[in-house]
Amino acid sequence: MRRLNMKTISLFLIMILVIGTLLAIFSNKEEQPVEQASQESEEKGEQTQDKQQAQPVLSLKADQVRRMTLQNGKKMIELVPDSPYSEEEVRTNLSGWYIHQPYQNVYSVKYNPLVDMLYGIEELAWEEIIGEEANLEKYGLKKPDMKLTFESEEGEETILIGDQAGDDKRYAKVSDSEQIGTIADRALLPYELQAFDLVEKFVKIIAIDVLAQLQIHVGDEEFLIKIDHPIEQEDQDSPLFFINDQAVEEDIFRNLYKDIAGLSVDDTVNDATYHNPEATMIYTIFNQEQKKKKEVKVELVSYDKQNFAVFLNGKADFLLKKSDFENMLKKIKQV
Repeated sequence: MRRLNMKTISLFLIMILVIGTLLAIFSNKEEQPVEQASQESEEKGEQTQDKQQAQPVLSLKADQVRRMTLQNGKKMIELVPDSPYSEEEVRTNLSGWYIHQPYQNVYSVKYNPLVDMLYGIEELAWEEIIGEEANLEKYGLKKPDMKLTFESEEGEETILIGDQAGDDKRYAKVSDSEQIGTIADRALLPYELQAFDLVEKFVKIIAIDVLAQLQIHVGDEEFLIKIDHPIEQEDQDSPLFFINDQAVEEDIFRNLYKDIAGLSVDDTVNDATYHNPEATMIYTIFNQEQKKKKEVKVELVSYDKQNFAVFLNGKADFLLKKSDFENMLKKIKQV
């Protein structure tokens, strides 16, 4: 009887352990799908949010852009990778782009701001999509603060930028869509620069390897800077440099030319009137292949006591400080 009782108790204990184990297994299986579903739901939610935040405003890419038009104030800025100048005249242009408006003449665009604008297209993404709205005035989009147009060979896309939306965002829409959303302020920074911030400010910069000579006339004084290139003189291996027919060592000349080429404008001008210039700078550029020469004339007309108006092709867009020009002349005289 005692043996029977012991066997019964052992079997009973084993059954309890088996049942407990089975209950634990079933309990884990029930909890696991719930936890997994919750985790997957959170991941999908984050992916959806990231996808919405990363949704680009424009369909075109940086390497497709052939023209940019920016209206972030009263004047329109037009940027194009084409110019009316010869390859020799613009060899120093690193960006390969030119500003056609709002100025009368065409000027080179700085490299860094241009790159920021082109590759900033990828940063123009919807932070939030509000939906289709007919009342543009409510978001400041009827008369937008900013209008950005990017043109490619296939067509153009225009973004309208309206009022502040809070949290460092602005209301925006693509011109041919009714959908309104928000764009981060930081993504718009490259397009908020003014024209004077974009333009290369050199009075005229010509690469030494295509410069034949530079004549500078100031009153009764004349400075003739001449470079004899090997292509013009078959019996020499390197260029020879002269100032008023006196030979100058190459390293000295190159350091001086940095000051000449670095002469830069200081401000814009809209009301300059042409009259007899106080100084002229005539650059003679040569084309090695065509064996042709071209002259480029810069005329410095007195604007006021402190400034010259810089005339190119009979038009003036910028002012040059007279003191900067005089300092350049002093350095030429010292050499």
